[in-house]
Amino acid sequence: MLNLITAPPSGASTFLNEHPCALLVDAKIQVAMVQYQVQHFDPEWLKCGYVDRQIVQHAVIKRQAEYVAGRYCANRALNQLLAIGQDYVIGKGEHGQPLWPTGVVGSIAHSHDVAIAVVSHTAKWLGVDCEEVMSTSTAQQIASMIAKPQELALLSQLDQPFNYLLSLLFSAKESIYKAIYPSVKKVLDFDMVKLIQLDVKNEVMTFEFHEELEMILKWNKEISVKYFNVNKRKVTNTICTLVCEFN
Repeated sequence: MLNLITAPPSGASTFLNEHPCALLVDAKIQVAMVQYQVQHFDPEWLKCGYVDRQIVQHAVIKRQAEYVAGRYCANRALNQLLAIGQDYVIGKGEHGQPLWPTGVVGSIAHSHDVAIAVVSHTAKWLGVDCEEVMSTSTAQQIASMIAKPQELALLSQLDQPFNYLLSLLFSAKESIYKAIYPSVKKVLDFDMVKLIQLDVKNEVMTFEFHEELEMILKWNKEISVKYFNVNKRKVTNTICTLVCEFN
């Protein structure tokens, strides 16, 4: 069994390895990120103290592995934030959102082999996402479902592969929707936010809300999304995006 407080026992290190995260943007946020390998997952780890086994006990191995990796990250981040030294079972809401301890705002994400979690006491909104960069053919097929014409025009002006940029856009919108879910409490379409700037040098994307969301959120400001390419860390071809807004 993985033990959160002490080092993982023999064999667990072949399943997951902690990695530094480039999304450390504020001291009031705690972040934990791991690389995991599904082929080394042991279903016995569903007995971990921070796992709600009922959520995934009948799922395929891949789903079990990503769930455990994500909850492991969540517990690492929570223990850094709360400094209590205990396991936390993070429940699951009606739309799959994590259910955090009282007074904590957080978010969990995973790609096919990377998991990440962020938590805070003081953030108004907090959302994280990670995605494997989609293929060129996939990007071409789904572009119109993810991006408005104005957004596609903006992306076309950048000297980056289209599939990479569309993956960034997809992930950024996912992070925004995760962050604001506690305020809107519903699943949103991709056209509810619009990309208005992508700063490649500083790895920041800027969005504006649809007027319907502005009314619900009482927020007429732009919202920023930080991003980084995990591949820079020589881990995998995965991108991560983060939304963090304070009052």
